[in-house]
Amino acid sequence: MRIAIVCLWWWLALSIVNAGLGIWRIDPALPNAMFILLVASIAMVVFLLFNSFLIQSVDRGRKWARNTFTALRGIGIPLSVLFAFPREVHSSWSVPLFLFSSVIALSGVILLFVPTSSAWFDAANP
Repeated sequence: MRIAIVCLWWWLALSIVNAGLGIWRIDPALPNAMFILLVASIAMVVFLLFNSFLIQSVDRGRKWARNTFTALRGIGIPLSVLFAFPREVHSSWSVPLFLFSSVIALSGVILLFVPTSSAWFDAANP
């Protein structure tokens, strides 16, 4: 169970780094560059806070958080592949970092559902 939680925290850290790399590649010559940067930064903070809350809830043994995190990763990873990869605004580290963080997230989610973790969630929620 601890390895799964560590994987989820690493996924969150790598996702924030990757998002930060993407945000700072916004062309300052765009007419609304500062507004785009502001909205993207606010979205990144909301993403960080919400996922931190979910991971902490998973760590406390909340089944709803485990299921919510799984559903969001099940939706988020394919959508990221569909909408992020066709664009050519990525730095040289963006795609490998995304793939590595996706593998870590997938590993963490799988580890949340192994029998020992499921038993831990059942014991935490009588």
